Amino acid sequence: MSIIKTELPKVLGNLSKKYGHGIKKNFPENSLSTKWTVAPNSYGYIVESVKFLHEKLGMKYLNFNRVMEQNVIDTPEQLWELIQQFQKLFRYMIEKNTELYISPFDYSIISSVISRQTLLETEPTWSRCGFGKMPALSLDGNIYPCFRLIPGHNHMKKTISQGTVFTSLDENLTDLILLNENAQVNKLKVDEKCKSCSIFSSCPHCAADCVNNDLTLSKTTSVCNFHRVSIYFARLYWKNIKKLYPAKYCNIQIKWTEDDDNNLLTLILKEIMI
Repeated sequence: MSIIKTELPKVLGNLSKKYGHGIKKNFPENSLSTKWTVAPNSYGYIVESVKFLHEKLGMKYLNFNRVMEQNVIDTPEQLWELIQQFQKLFRYMIEKNTELYISPFDYSIISSVISRQTLLETEPTWSRCGFGKMPALSLDGNIYPCFRLIPGHNHMKKTISQGTVFTSLDENLTDLILLNENAQVNKLKVDEKCKSCSIFSSCPHCAADCVNNDLTLSKTTSVCNFHRVSIYFARLYWKNIKKLYPAKYCNIQIKWTEDDDNNLLTLILKEIMI
């Protein structure tokens, strides 16, 4: 199930009304997971969606992220709404800690964040995503190294096709090799604020949406605020859950400092005060 830029509870609620309240029994118990994407104009439905999926449909594994297109920007009002939603989500997760997984609160995300500078020093060929891992077939039969490179899904003018189903795959992989090299942290063009970002490695930018017409890559920044808010409340969750249940979560290590949290919060609030 993938619901994009919509009012998820309303959509599923209408399904329930149309087909009866037996909608839940058609799902395998304790095995459902789902993923959806939010945009700034749907931030206000995050908590309502989570509660509906968990309490009404019995889902325990919920994954969601933000759209990554560079032209989808948060307004200060939308960012404030996002903060309020995550604050409510944080409290809900404290209450449901043993029975609910929500991807933005995944401990592995916050426990392994690395700054860009550290990546340059230790893993200069690191990249967020590689081209060719998810080949895509367009309606006209052309094969692309990613669905994001299908014409119409990207701002690029240059077409990067790997062949067609009617002939064969293109053996000339020069463009594909160049894309993967330019996606590496040592070649990726970044905004000034990214250069000193302490959570750079976990920032979920889409490499395909970063491609310029000369096949260099410029990292998108539209997702930065969402990611900062997500990391801030995920850290807050694990600090609190460890205090509440020290024996159960004794293996959880708090690797970040109060200054780290304060710096992150300051960056978020600056965006609201603009």
